[in-house]
Amino acid sequence: MKVVKLTDIKEMKGEGFTLWQLINPNTVGSKNAMLFVVTIEPGGKIPVHKHGSADVTIHILEGQGAFLVGEERQILESETALYVPVDVGIGLENIGRETLRFVVAIAPPIGVETCPVCGIKIKNL
Repeated sequence: MKVVKLTDIKEMKGEGFTLWQLINPNTVGSKNAMLFVVTIEPGGKIPVHKHGSADVTIHILEGQGAFLVGEERQILESETALYVPVDVGIGLENIGRETLRFVVAIAPPIGVETCPVCGIKIKNL
């Protein structure tokens, strides 16, 4: 068993958002899955991006956001999950008054050395 604490993971900061790559090949040696925690501050957003040949699922823990998946835009709140098909673009925006916090599961893993959104290089997690 490998255990990872959020406080032990280097945070990756973008403009208005922060993400932590908890589970990935670098942190635990996973071969088939990744798990991130992401926060977006009120008014912040993550631009449209793709995760290549991976399935993506998102579970919203707190807050309210506008999610654009492909051409479909929907407002989602806590206690909600969504699925993003392989090679479909996703963009997110916090439209609420509190921090939007969610968990992202990606399978199979994508490259973990560089964030596909903010471009931060994160070797040796």
